[in-house]
Amino acid sequence: MKKISKISIISITLYVILNFLWDSMLADKIASLPSPIAELINNYIAPASILAFFFTCVFWFLWKVPVVRNLTQWLFDTNTCITGLWIGKMHFQWEGKNQTKIIYLSVKQSNAYSVTCILYTESRTSFSETAFIDKEKGIERLIYTYDAEKAVKSPETNPQHSGITILTIGKNKKILSGEYFTNQKTAGRIELDFLSGKNASSFKDAAIIFKKCSRKREHLTFLLSYMSCI
Repeated sequence: MKKISKISIISITLYVILNFLWDSMLADKIASLPSPIAELINNYIAPASILAFFFTCVFWFLWKVPVVRNLTQWLFDTNTCITGLWIGKMHFQWEGKNQTKIIYLSVKQSNAYSVTCILYTESRTSFSETAFIDKEKGIERLIYTYDAEKAVKSPETNPQHSGITILTIGKNKKILSGEYFTNQKTAGRIELDFLSGKNASSFKDAAIIFKKCSRKREHLTFLLSYMSCI
């Protein structure tokens, strides 16, 4: 009941504000139009426009606010917000040996239902073709197909390829873990931790964000340690 009350209050408040702006800015101009047109606008076009603007605000912008996001997820089954930069490792086998790579995953969500992913390694970039968040059996998973560029350092042995990645979203929304499979009949495991709300445009850019976040954590740790000694 509390959730219904909150969404009702938010919806009614925003609708009243938008309706007030409409009346104060456009009512006189609409009233000067011929009767059938004015009635059509006031009775149909105005309410539809206000509601369309309202839902655009909710699903494109406000849904990232925790309170609104919880309400929209419950009422409209919108996506979990995992926007930002993630850092972690990719575990795989190459030439019979276990290998590990540092990776960054940049997740972008332009609205409450869209997801795009870009995975960066030091040697290549992978772009999602299709991506969505699956919620079967109460477990949330980020699933996306991708195309990977040729590796910069070894394009002959590591050519362009495609594949699918399936990552389980941790309960605290700060951990992603799962597997990937390629059309070259290879597979591996990915483990990621949330790093920043910012997105990166390259591996180098992601590394810079990581360094800045590390410095902030060091400063915070020092401050907390200092305060505990006072």
